[in-house]
Amino acid sequence: MKTWLKQKLDLDSWQVFWRAYRTRRRSWLTLLVVSGIAVVVGVVSVSSYLLIRQVLLEKLQENAMLKLQQGQEQTDSWLKGQKRTLEAIAQTPMVQTGEWEEAEDYLQQMQQQHPEFLTIALIDQEGNFQSTRGKMGNVRDREHFQEAIAGETYVSDPLISRVSELPVIVIDTPVSASDSPDSIVGTVGVTIPIESVALTVEQIHYGEGSYAFAINSEGVPIVHPDPDRMGTLEEPAPSLFASEDANLRSLALNMVSDQQEIIRTQLEGEVVYVAYFPLQEANWSLALVIPQQTLEQGLWALNIMASVVGILLVIALYAVARVALVSEQRRSQVEQEALLNRLIRRIRASLDIDQILQTTVHELGNLLKIDRVLFCWYRDETLQVQRAYCRLQQDLLGGYQTTDVEALKFILARGDAIELQPIETESNPDNEPIVLKENGYLALPVSGDKQGYLICYHRHRNWWTEADREVLQAVADQLAIAITQAGSLNLL
Repeated sequence: MKTWLKQKLDLDSWQVFWRAYRTRRRSWLTLLVVSGIAVVVGVVSVSSYLLIRQVLLEKLQENAMLKLQQGQEQTDSWLKGQKRTLEAIAQTPMVQTGEWEEAEDYLQQMQQQHPEFLTIALIDQEGNFQSTRGKMGNVRDREHFQEAIAGETYVSDPLISRVSELPVIVIDTPVSASDSPDSIVGTVGVTIPIESVALTVEQIHYGEGSYAFAINSEGVPIVHPDPDRMGTLEEPAPSLFASEDANLRSLALNMVSDQQEIIRTQLEGEVVYVAYFPLQEANWSLALVIPQQTLEQGLWALNIMASVVGILLVIALYAVARVALVSEQRRSQVEQEALLNRLIRRIRASLDIDQILQTTVHELGNLLKIDRVLFCWYRDETLQVQRAYCRLQQDLLGGYQTTDVEALKFILARGDAIELQPIETESNPDNEPIVLKENGYLALPVSGDKQGYLICYHRHRNWWTEADREVLQAVADQLAIAITQAGSLNLL
């Protein structure tokens, strides 16, 4: 898994860039510029997407409102047509007499010409009526009669007809005397099955899952896809004003307040858009409920395009960052190669072991920007620090050992955490312990006449790259050769 990630992401390149970021101003500026470009482009892209999405969404909402408005106009037109037909009937001389015997034949004829009327009734001033179905009765208690006898054509809420005993709406209009238009002699009314009203409302829809409903001024559904929510005057249904759903209550209150708009809300656990409009020919309000996913289908193309652009943007930013990483890696490699060549020349130019070691630790410390570089002789589980480069601490020359029961060379080879305790002598009585954190150091054995270690330490874990390891190993190999040669010359 580690190898696969390394191949896919080239973790060493990122590690080189991260180390350079912590140590070099130029790399910091490069990272800042790349990050700034990413932020600016990201903000502009997201802002543009949100702006375009809002414009398109408003257009879709306008279309939904237009669809409902068309349905409202059709419903109003249908009701207005029924009113005009009834008012024309009321203005005929036979009906204006107010006498059933005079008007019966004409009303029967009108019944046949208008099958949408379930019945036509002539009602006197006391509310007594006779109908084309032959039934008689009294509707003085009914609101439609009270409004009509007062001079207004009125559309009732659903009720049970006293003639057909079916759910109907009643349209009632005043009848004036032929010789005195201001004198109301009674009313004429028609009953229309509630199914006819429902059929008109149900034709209003906007895509899959949408539905329309109508409520009266009391918030009671007149037409609704759920029959259990519909009621009549005699068997009233619960008002939406009393609904347990706060959003539905608020919607119903807005609808009966003659408002017209479209809102996004949640009804019965589903996010929906609801457009609502008041009717002009009846004291009702219409609403069109549209599932969110149905109305926002028009945004899918934008969302897909935004996703593609986002992916391309990420790829482009990755490419820019990758170029910066490769550039930094090459620069780092050039510096490391220069260090290696310089060290090799200086090592080969001297046969003084102390000078060779001092040059090596200081060159490595300065180039790699690390905290400590130690060269130690190793003998009998003891490290004797011969030369040291310490950026943040005093000189560490002297002998050190560990209390760990495991052999020191195995601990160093694995890079495990270790604390080296100083061996007190007259030359270094106050040395502090050397603490090496796990994965924070590299310990490279230097083999020659005597066993040694080149130890490089940094306080940040996982600082080291494969390139570092290769350079340090090459340096360790050259040190081994130089130490062997110097030892041979000393023997001569």
